[in-house]
Amino acid sequence: MDDKKLWNLGLSYGKNARAWTKKFVALLPDIAKRELHKKHKFQSIYEYAAKVGGVRRRTVEYVFQIQKHIEDKPALKEILPRVGVHKMRTIVTIATKENQKELAQKVQTMSKPALELYAREQKAPKLEIPPGGDFKTLSFQVEPEVELELRKLKEKGETFNDVMKKLLAMVPKKKVRPREVRKSKSRPIPAQKKREALAKTNGKCTIEGCNRPATEIHHKKPWAKYKSHDELKPLCQDHHELEHQSNSTIDQRFRQYKMQFS
Repeated sequence: MDDKKLWNLGLSYGKNARAWTKKFVALLPDIAKRELHKKHKFQSIYEYAAKVGGVRRRTVEYVFQIQKHIEDKPALKEILPRVGVHKMRTIVTIATKENQKELAQKVQTMSKPALELYAREQKAPKLEIPPGGDFKTLSFQVEPEVELELRKLKEKGETFNDVMKKLLAMVPKKKVRPREVRKSKSRPIPAQKKREALAKTNGKCTIEGCNRPATEIHHKKPWAKYKSHDELKPLCQDHHELEHQSNSTIDQRFRQYKMQFS
């Protein structure tokens, strides 16, 4: 067997192994519910999953958590054996009976990082900033526990500005080399057009609150239809994927925590 055949065989086996593991994991809640593992001398569903399918305890816990969320959502339950628990768990907490079909389509077509970004944006509440005053506004995402602590500080009369100054003083300064904008073979954009588009956002993603470097140049008017580079939108990789998936409605759905800095 030559090197090429051996390599391709390994890829094939690996891909098939992942596919069958996803299907096996999806069966575990029903097997546990019927207690089939006990009838075959396994002490627990975790032992059964490990010895029969080589599945870790954490993965078993994930599938039981997911099952609670999608029990009444057939569109998501149907695709679990195909997409696996790790992609599914990124969106189950925002799943409803009304949006289950839309989420099922996204899970099957979007990458895991883009799904995580989409879920965060859907869950994050918007904090209103009072009008007036001399201040700058920054937008960023925080976990619910962090947001609660920040609210407590505000109630005590302490400013976020002082807190952030102390945090920034603890972070070592390091030069970050900006990522280059990806080149597209199918729709080459003139260099001058790219520079003009990136200059408007200082090389950052156009989406409000996203401070990541713009690595993609998005055509607001579909290139396939208009063949025009007149309206360009710099985006990070994940927001570029979301833009195509959501028919350019990211700006309206995007929600970020907003903090006032005095």
